[in-house]
Amino acid sequence: MKITKVPKRKPEVPEDLAALGARIVEEPESSLASLLRSVDQWAWPRGDLYAWIPVLNRFDDILARICHTTPLKPVQKEPFGAHDRELLLAVLSFTRLLLENCLNRKLYSSYEYIDMLLATEDADVLEQLLYLVLRSAQQRSPPTGSTCLSATSACVFSRRCGHHAKQGWNSWM
Repeated sequence: MKITKVPKRKPEVPEDLAALGARIVEEPESSLASLLRSVDQWAWPRGDLYAWIPVLNRFDDILARICHTTPLKPVQKEPFGAHDRELLLAVLSFTRLLLENCLNRKLYSSYEYIDMLLATEDADVLEQLLYLVLRSAQQRSPPTGSTCLSATSACVFSRRCGHHAKQGWNSWM
């Protein structure tokens, strides 16, 4: 779901970071994964997720497209295309980096696609998804926070983990 909330005051963003955000929004999808992978560590002061709304909205569009073009319900039946897989891994990794280093993380709103993607058979994608879900879960308090997983996804995921546990965790990889 796209973020439509507007900040009360515009967050201050270092010039190089603002340029990176603008470049991510404008970069063609064919080369976006390599741009995102080039930022593997956060080298700036803690930011504000409000400054990244255009980037997160672009990521939301990418996740929506991948979720709607790859059969994922109830479990993934076809592998991701090579380009989609590479882009998906880069988007998930960069999103986690943002959530780890920015304030106002509750703005993140692509959980419906994260939930759908949890049905993947791709171990690398699943690992990135779990890191992202873990980061989100660590910031929410149980009584007031909403879950970012549907009951169906949690059930499918737990069955898959149980299946792999019976066969030995090496079958997971």
